[in-house]
Amino acid sequence: MMPAATSDDHELAARLATEAGRLLVDLRTRRTGGGADSPVDGRALGREGDRRAHDLLVARLAEARPD
Repeated sequence: MMPAATSDDHELAARLATEAGRLLVDLRTRRTGGGADSPVDGRALGREGDRRAHDLLVARLAEARPD
């Protein structure tokens, strides 16, 4: 059975969701808005966004909840 979530867990989840959201908006802006990176199509952008957000969330969760 999983332990009950605490308010700290909710705060962590909100912070991580905000950080991942910013990462995704930045990626989309750079990739589709004429930034330094080359434009990519929707599927490739989605895959790259999924990968980057996943990597960020896994790393941040490992830092915040190493156990």
